[in-house]
Amino acid sequence: MTGYRKNRLLILGNGFDVDLGMKSKYSDFAKSKVWQEKIENNALMLSRNGLLRALVDAKDKDAWFDIESTMMHYIRKQEEQHEANGYQLASTDREEYQVICSALKEYLSDESETFHMKNDSVAEIAFKDLMEVGLFHKIYTFNYTDINDLADRLGVHAQPEVCHVHGSLAQDDDIILGVEGEHIIPKDYKFMYKSSSKYYRSNNLYEDLNSANEIVFFGHSINGMDFVYFHHFFKVQSDDEATGYKRKYIRIFTYNNDSADDIKYSLRENGIQPNKLYALNNFDVILCKDLENGDKFEMKKYEEFKKDISRMSTSTIHTIANSL
Repeated sequence: MTGYRKNRLLILGNGFDVDLGMKSKYSDFAKSKVWQEKIENNALMLSRNGLLRALVDAKDKDAWFDIESTMMHYIRKQEEQHEANGYQLASTDREEYQVICSALKEYLSDESETFHMKNDSVAEIAFKDLMEVGLFHKIYTFNYTDINDLADRLGVHAQPEVCHVHGSLAQDDDIILGVEGEHIIPKDYKFMYKSSSKYYRSNNLYEDLNSANEIVFFGHSINGMDFVYFHHFFKVQSDDEATGYKRKYIRIFTYNNDSADDIKYSLRENGIQPNKLYALNNFDVILCKDLENGDKFEMKKYEEFKKDISRMSTSTIHTIANSL
C-alpha cells in the first residue's frame, strides 16, 4: 500500500508539540533551570559580551525571542563592526554556540520525557485521525522530539517514515541549530550554518512536496529561517502557468487568527499571493484555538477535513483493489 500513499505528507512544526502540552518554545527554555544554570550563571562567557550575552539581552527585552533570529542578528552586528575590530569574538562564540546547543538539547530531552499530555488537544485528535486511516506515508518534522514516542503515548500504533529535518534528541544524533544556507555570513562564523553540523542529512522534502497531492502542515509557522524549504512549493502552487503546477489538497493547522495572518503575511512578503493558493488548490487554514473553544465555523472545517481524509483513504484502497 505504501506506493499508493507516497504522494501524501504530514509536516510538523513546534506548534504541534506545544499543542500537545509540551513547553518547547525558546521562551520556555529561557525560563528553565537549565538556562539559568548553563547560561545566566555562566559569568565568564557573559563577560565576553559575545553570543551568549546577545541571547540573554534578547530574552530580557522580548519574552518571545527566537534564538536563531537572534543569532542571525548577532552575526550581522559583528559584520558591521568587522572593519574596525575584525572578528575577535568568533572563536569564543563557537564555544558559546556549543554551550547553547547542548543546553537546549538537555532541556528538551527532559521536557519531552516529563511533560503532561494535554487532554483532547487538536494535535492529539488530528494526529489520531490521520494515523488511524493510514493516510500519510511520511512525516517531516522540524521538531527534535521523537514522533514514535509521542505516538505511543497517544495510543497510535501506525509508524510512517519520519524525517527529522533539523536533527533529533536521540543519543546517536544531535539537534541542529543556526542559520540556513541562503544567508551569506562571514567565514569566521561558518560553524553557525545548519549544514555545517555533521548531523545534517539529505532529505527528499523538495521532491516530496512537488510530487505530493495531499499535504497537511501542523504547527509550522512557515516563515523565518525555515521558509526556504517551502518557497518553491508555494510559488508553484500559486501560479497555474508554473512548471510542475497541479491542483493539490493543502491544510494548515495553526494556533489562531493572528498566527494565520503571520503565515499569509510571510507568503506575501515572499511574492506568493494567498488568494491564488485558495483559487488554484483545495487550500484552507484551521485555527486550533477556535476549534478547542467550540467555534462552529472551525468545527465545520474540521469535520470537512475528517471527511476528506476518510475519502482519500477509501480512494487509496479502491485504487489498490482495482490494480489487483
